[in-house]
Amino acid sequence: MAIDVVPTVLYSGMMGVVVSALFRAINKPKHKQKIYLSGLLVLLLIHILGELYIYSGAYQYAPGLAGFQLPIRMLLGPALYFYAYEAMSPDNKFPLRRYLLASLGPIVVIAAMIPFIFSMSPEQKLALADPATRDPALWQIAIVTCLFSAIAFILFTFSYLIAALRLHSQHRRNLMDRYSAIEQRSMDWFRIVLILWGLAWLLYAANYASTFLGIKLFNASSMLPLFEFLVLVS
Repeated sequence: MAIDVVPTVLYSGMMGVVVSALFRAINKPKHKQKIYLSGLLVLLLIHILGELYIYSGAYQYAPGLAGFQLPIRMLLGPALYFYAYEAMSPDNKFPLRRYLLASLGPIVVIAAMIPFIFSMSPEQKLALADPATRDPALWQIAIVTCLFSAIAFILFTFSYLIAALRLHSQHRRNLMDRYSAIEQRSMDWFRIVLILWGLAWLLYAANYASTFLGIKLFNASSMLPLFEFLVLVS
């Protein structure tokens, strides 16, 4: 079984960071903001497990699970926005339609994955990992599915990141009208986190799509996990 050592170690470290943060979040006083933060951490944990599934070679033991993280990953942007909304919005009411809108991302990706899920056996999915054994017709289905999910992830996630940035700007303007010193209340650190995560997710989605097209952008197998690790720790 081939193991890509560097990203496996980095994503394993990220898993430890997220689990530690999740325990700290759970032990905080009960608050709706904590629920959104915990949900975001759980989604990040699933994303990391999905990467470990590939880089560690675990897909060879369970090829039927290929792509399990794609619909779930669509909720990362909404979860980050929900956390921002609860932390910075003066309105404590969260309309039901926003939850319904957030669910559209996973639903769309699941619908796009139907051919991939039902037209291939686990053995055929495993065969796609090797150019010598893959079926060209099934490989085309895999390419279309992965490209669609990557584009959907970029569009869906970045719409929520932009909405969170606008929310932060509004939050800061409201504070400037009320306080002369806003450094402790403005959550400027959150804006930096949003930008860093946006960059990390953009590079991830671009590399994910280019891999299936046979294009190598850069040494992504090592650089992207390292960048994600640094952003997560920060």
